[in-house]
Amino acid sequence: MLLFKLPHSEPRTSHSYFGLMKSLIELWREERSLRRATCIQAALFGSFIGLWTILALRLHEAFGLGAGVAGLMGIVGAAGILIAPLAGRIADRRGPHAVIGLGCLIMLLSYAVLGLWGSLVGLIVGIILLDFGEQSALISNQHVVYALRPEARSRLNTLFMSGMFVGGAAGSWGASISWRLGGWHAACVFGGALALLGFVLHFSGRLAAYAHTRS
Repeated sequence: MLLFKLPHSEPRTSHSYFGLMKSLIELWREERSLRRATCIQAALFGSFIGLWTILALRLHEAFGLGAGVAGLMGIVGAAGILIAPLAGRIADRRGPHAVIGLGCLIMLLSYAVLGLWGSLVGLIVGIILLDFGEQSALISNQHVVYALRPEARSRLNTLFMSGMFVGGAAGSWGASISWRLGGWHAACVFGGALALLGFVLHFSGRLAAYAHTRS
């Protein structure tokens, strides 16, 4: 159906498919900002996915609720997604780097809320903060990446999203291990550590950029 219904478009490049795949290695080597943005978002997405991996376990353990309620928590998370366009407008006005740093700190704050505020209300507030921080950083990191080479945006996106989802898989695995070893609070420490790692990567990149401009 897609073959017949989608409009026909001519490719804008003469490179072969395998040539384009090979060029991904070159892009990764040449673009430091791409590597940093990908690593930051991998850490943040790992932190984000880690919570959703163990959420049903937490709801059952602490509140006696089932997996269906965990699914409904996605509606709560949507509140953070709806606020994300605000982050995009701030990034347009003040630059994406400020929003990336803010997103990391909001995610770090969310795990403090999740770990210390043990009620269902605290869980909801923590989820909203976590979603808002992750979405804000994601939009801003994409802003950085897509501005590097507009003619190679699809390939940049391939590298960025692949790295992000590798981080998500690692975060899911790590959160599961943390839950098994130390329960909810250990999982919150793990998620917060990933958010902190994202902030450290971001902050070190800004220091390097500042030192470069001063030299």
